[in-house]
Amino acid sequence: MNMKKKHILSLCVLAALGNTAGARIHELKSPDGRNVVQVEADGDVHYSLARDGQPILTRCRLTLTVDGDTWGAGAKCRSARRNTVGQKVDFPVARRARTMTDEHNKLVLAYGKYTIEFRAYNDGVAYRFVSQSPDANEVQAERADFNLVGNPMTYTQLTDRLQQWFEYNYTERMAADLPADSLVIPPMLALCGSYKVLLAEADVYHYPGLYLRPASEGLKGEWAYYPATEKAMENGNKLYADRREDYLTDHAGRRTFPWRVTAVFDNEADLLGSELIYLLASGPEPEADFTWVRPGKVLWDWWNCWNVYGVDFKAGINTDTYLYLIDYAAEHGLEYVLLDEGWSAPFDLLTLAPGVDMEAVCRHAERQGVGVLLWTKWVNLNRQMTEA
Repeated sequence: MNMKKKHILSLCVLAALGNTAGARIHELKSPDGRNVVQVEADGDVHYSLARDGQPILTRCRLTLTVDGDTWGAGAKCRSARRNTVGQKVDFPVARRARTMTDEHNKLVLAYGKYTIEFRAYNDGVAYRFVSQSPDANEVQAERADFNLVGNPMTYTQLTDRLQQWFEYNYTERMAADLPADSLVIPPMLALCGSYKVLLAEADVYHYPGLYLRPASEGLKGEWAYYPATEKAMENGNKLYADRREDYLTDHAGRRTFPWRVTAVFDNEADLLGSELIYLLASGPEPEADFTWVRPGKVLWDWWNCWNVYGVDFKAGINTDTYLYLIDYAAEHGLEYVLLDEGWSAPFDLLTLAPGVDMEAVCRHAERQGVGVLLWTKWVNLNRQMTEA
C-alpha cells in the first residue's frame, strides 16, 4: 500500500473515531432500574427509551426554536449533571392520601442558553427545555417525536383542527392505520408488547397544548400558533382564532417549558393509580390557600340532558328541576350539582332565565348540604368583564 492510500485510510479511521466520540450517549435509569433512557447529547439531540430491555421509543428528536435559534440542533453539550430525588409531596387537597413520595433520577444537560432536563420515574420518563436566557423573546417552533417501536394498538381521540372542545369518541386503531390528515389529542394510550404506554404532557403554562400528528416513523408534536385576532362564532357562544401569529408563545425568557411525557405501566391498575403528571406539574404558590376546597363527586345537569321523568313538573332549565337534582345528589351522597349554561341570559350573568329562582336553589342546596357550581361559557364572562 502506497503512502497516499495509507494517508487516506488514516483520515477515514480518525473521522470514524471522531464521529463515535462526538456521539456522547448519556444513560439515565429509573429508581427501580426498569426504565432506561439513552440520550444522544451532541449534534442533533435524540433520546430512546426501553423498559426491562424492551424498546419503547427509538431515536426521538427534540428541538425548540427560540428567536430563530434552534436549540437541540447542532448542539454541543457543555456539562451533564445527575441527581437522585426522593422527597415527600403534600397534596394541597387530600386525594387517596395526604402525601406521597416523589422519587426519580434526573439528568440535566447544559448547552449555554438552555438546558434539557430528563427525569426517569418508575412509571415513566419525561423531558423539558429550560431557558437560561432572560433576553429570549419568542418560541417559533418545537419538535417532539414519539417514535413508538413496532405497530402498537392505540386508543386515540382524533380531530381535524387545532381548536375544538375535546368531546370526540376514542378510536381503536393500529398505529400504522392512524390517518396522516388527523391530529391525536393527548393523552394517547398505546399497547407496546406487554406494556401500556401513555403519551402526554405536563406543566403547560404560557404555551399551546400538544397535539400529535401521525407520521411514517411515529408521531410528531404539533401546536397551534398564538392567536393574533379572534372571532366570536356560533351565535357568540364560542371564540375562535381567525388569524395567527408566526410564533407559539412570546413568553420565552428565563423559564421552564412543558414536559413531554412517556408513561409506561405493566397494567391498567397501575395506569389509573399513577400520579406522574401531578408530580411533574409546578407546585402551588407558597401563599396559596386551599383549605376551603372540598373535593367530591358532581351531578351535571347537561350530561343528563335535564332528563328528569316520573315527576309532577315539567323538566328543563327551571327551579323545580334544579331542586330535584339537589335532592337526588343529597340522597346518593354526591357533594355537588353543576348547573350548566342556560340559567342566565347569554351575555348577562345577573339576568336569570325565565323560571329560574337562583336564591331559592342556593338556599335549598345549603339545607341539603350540597354545593352548587354554576357554569357559563368563558366567552360570555370575558365579554362582560371587558365591557365593564
